[in-house]
Amino acid sequence: MQQRAASLKKPRAILHLEKLLAHVSNTWLGSSLHMNARIKNRLSICRDKRRQISKRLKSLNWLAMAIIWAGLPAHARVFYVDVDEGSDSNPGTSTNSAWAHLPGTVGFSVPGWTRIDGGDTILVKGGTTNYVRVTFDTAYYSGKTVFDSIVIQSGHLAGWGSGRAIFDGQNTRTGGFLINGNGITVDGFEIREIKAGANPPIDERTGSCCIGILQANFVTVKRCWLHNAYSRGPSTDVGHGIEMSGGTNFIFTQNQIGPTIQMKGIEPYRASFGVISNNFFSGVYEHCLSMNTSSNWDLCNNLIRHDPPYGPEPSWAISVAGCHNLDVWNNVIFRTLPVIEAPPLYFGLAIGMYGNNSSNRFACNTIAFFNDTANGGSHQTAISIERGPNVNIATGFYNNLVYSNYNVLGPVAYCVSPDITTLNEVMYCDFFAASSNETVMSFEVNGSDELRTVANFAPSCGKYTHNVQVDPGFTSGVMPSGLDSNGHPNSPFFQLSTNSPPAVTATYNELLGDPVHGYDHSVDKFSLDIVGRRRTAWSMGAYEAVTGIAPRPRPPTGLRIIAGP
Repeated sequence: MQQRAASLKKPRAILHLEKLLAHVSNTWLGSSLHMNARIKNRLSICRDKRRQISKRLKSLNWLAMAIIWAGLPAHARVFYVDVDEGSDSNPGTSTNSAWAHLPGTVGFSVPGWTRIDGGDTILVKGGTTNYVRVTFDTAYYSGKTVFDSIVIQSGHLAGWGSGRAIFDGQNTRTGGFLINGNGITVDGFEIREIKAGANPPIDERTGSCCIGILQANFVTVKRCWLHNAYSRGPSTDVGHGIEMSGGTNFIFTQNQIGPTIQMKGIEPYRASFGVISNNFFSGVYEHCLSMNTSSNWDLCNNLIRHDPPYGPEPSWAISVAGCHNLDVWNNVIFRTLPVIEAPPLYFGLAIGMYGNNSSNRFACNTIAFFNDTANGGSHQTAISIERGPNVNIATGFYNNLVYSNYNVLGPVAYCVSPDITTLNEVMYCDFFAASSNETVMSFEVNGSDELRTVANFAPSCGKYTHNVQVDPGFTSGVMPSGLDSNGHPNSPFFQLSTNSPPAVTATYNELLGDPVHGYDHSVDKFSLDIVGRRRTAWSMGAYEAVTGIAPRPRPPTGLRIIAGP
C-alpha cells in the first residue's frame, strides 16, 4: 500500500514551487536583518500558498488512498495447505506453517481452522495427493456474491509445488468437491476416482460427481481436470464431471472433462446465467453438456470429442431439454472412432433437443463424423429435434457447418420430428457436405421418415433457407486431441482452407447479441471465432476463413440479418 501511495507523485509545478521556497529559505531567512519589508511580504504570501497547496495535496493523497483501499478486498489473506508436510494445528499462513487439509474437509473437525472470508485465497501445494472429500459451505467460507470472492487454487499455478494438486476419491467417495457457498472459485485441480452412488446433499439417491454445486451463486471452475467418475449401470444417473442443482452466475472455462465420465460431463440442472467456454470433453459416456431445465447460458468455444462407448440412452454431445434463451456457438463437435459395441446399443449424436424448449440459438458450430449405421434408428444423427407437445419454440440455427454424418438411412445430417403442436422458427444457414443429390435432411410425416436433399427439404413447421451442399475444404491432417495453452483446439483440422468454397467462407450473415439470449448480452459477442479471429465475412462453422476475403459493406439498418427468432 505504501508503494501504491508513493506512486501518486506530486505535480511538477508543486515540486518546483517547493524547491524554490526551500532555496529562498536557505538563502535569505538566515539573514533577516538584510530583508526589507517587500521581500518579507512576498515570502509570507509564498508560505501561505505553500500551506494551501500542501493541504490540498494532502487531501488528494488521502482521497487517492481511500479509493485504493476501497478497491481492495477487506481481507486479502493467503492460506496454505500441504497434506504431506502440514498440520491442521498450524495457523496456515505460510508454506512453513501450512494446514494439512482444506477447511471443510469431510471427516475432520479442526477448531483452529480460520474462517475464510471474501478476498481470501487458499493454495493447495501442487503435486500433492489428497484422499479426501471437501465441502465449501458457510460453516467455513463466507464469500460475497461476486466472482472470485474466495479463490481455492492448486499451488503450482502460484509457483508452489510441481503439477496439479490432486483430490482422489479412491473409488470409495461419491464426491470430490461440494460447493454450497457464494463467490467460490476452484482453479487448477485434478479430481478423480469418484465412486458411483448417492451424493447428499446435492442428490440423496444418485448424483455422484467430481464437483457438485448446490444452490450456490457466482461460482467459477477453471483449469481443472475431472475424470474417472463411475456409474453403477445404464439405468443409474451417477458419474458426473460437474453436477448442479440451482443457483445463478457461473463460469466454467479451460477445464478437461474426461475420460471415463460414465454419465454427464457438465449438467447445469435448474441453474441460470452462466458461461461454459473453452473446455475439452472426451470420454463422456452420456451427454457431454446436459442442459437440463436451465436458462440464459453461453456455450461457446468448446472442443467436444464424443467417441463411444455410449450409454445409458442416445447420447448427445450437447443435449437441450426444457431450456430457454441459450446461445450455443463456436463449438467443434466431432467423433473419431467407429461404433463397435455389443447390445445393448446406444447412439452417439451431436446436438439433441427434447422437452419444452424455447428461444434457443445455435450458431457457427462445426459438427463432423457422427457415422453410425450399426445401431439402427433413423433419427440418430448430427442434429435432432424431437417430437412432443409444445417443444422447441422459436429455435434458431445459423451458419453451422455439418460434415459427413450417416445413420441407417444414409448420409442424414439433420432430422426433425414435427407435429401440429410444434412451432420451430428456424432459419438455417447450415452446410451439409455431400453431393447435391444425396438426401441429408430427414423429417417425419405420419410416422414415416421422409428423406430429402437440402433443396427439397420442406417439413410442415419452420423456415429453412440458405442451405448448401458442397465440400467445405477443411485443412485436415491430425484431428485435435485437446486444447493448447490458449484454450484453443490443438490442431487446425477443422479450419477452412484456400480450397473452401465462397458459399462456406462468406455468408455475410452477421449475428448479433441481444438483451434476451445467453449470459453475455453484448452486441458483438459472436464477432470472434473459436481461436479469437475477428469475423468479417461470417464463415460457416467455428472457424472464420483466413483467405483474405474482404468484408461486405454493412447493409442499411433494418436490412441486416439478425440472429434471433
